[in-house]
Amino acid sequence: MKKFIFIFTLIFSLSFFCGCKGESFVMPSDSIFTGINFFSNGEISQVVAISVDSDYIDSVAKSGESVQFKSNLLSQMENLRQKFLLTYAIVYIQNPIEELQIGRGVKLTPVSYKEENDFVYFEIIFSSTLAWQYYHNALTEGADINESMPFLMEKKSNTTLFPFSSLDANGTPAGESYKNIYLSSSEGLSFEDKVKENYSPCYIYQYGTYSNKIKSDGNYKFLSDGINYHIWVADEDELQGKSTTIYYYKINKGGWLLLALIIPTAGLVIYLICIKIKIKKEKGK
Repeated sequence: MKKFIFIFTLIFSLSFFCGCKGESFVMPSDSIFTGINFFSNGEISQVVAISVDSDYIDSVAKSGESVQFKSNLLSQMENLRQKFLLTYAIVYIQNPIEELQIGRGVKLTPVSYKEENDFVYFEIIFSSTLAWQYYHNALTEGADINESMPFLMEKKSNTTLFPFSSLDANGTPAGESYKNIYLSSSEGLSFEDKVKENYSPCYIYQYGTYSNKIKSDGNYKFLSDGINYHIWVADEDELQGKSTTIYYYKINKGGWLLLALIIPTAGLVIYLICIKIKIKKEKGK
């Protein structure tokens, strides 16, 4: 867990672009973040975080209200954590596998406030790829395959909805639900109306993998501490229908070997034909 939080902290503090759009990007103070990391030991870590923007809250809050707002936000995030936990519990009840039970196959950390980076978060740790697939009802699902030059190479890709673009059971976009977590934390406080008027978060999804073969259509990519990061960023008005694609190319070694045999053989045949034609011409003179 410490390794993942270090990486997440690095991402939150990196300045790799300015605002949600444009050629440069700095992690916005109003950010809603989810990230997934696939580690070489098979463990998979997911984090869910909402930035607090303490500077803004302090500027509009009355005495003591800033502390109350953070407390409310922690409580709201705890409610979200419990929803994740309930979802996993339902999966386990429907198909109990002892080695994948909650606490072994998946663990959820307590909700915490990370003061130095000003965000509230919790982490979900899956013990293996099997555990990840089990709790996402994907034990038998594979990646979509789009072939490009299938004789020599095939492109394996997986396209899914941007996490904040998916709809819940009530048809509410996930991005809106996360935004409401922040807004509801200001209810009853003197600056409630200001927050509701001004809060326009930037939605960020991060996919991290130790494999350098994985490619994506992410907005930004970089390598840090042995992890390859793919990051998608969206404003509220970009959420509808937004998708993410990760892919890699698989080399068909048999095809390349056959091609390596065919090319010189074809060249030799052509050479022999040319020699034969030349000999015939010389005999005809």
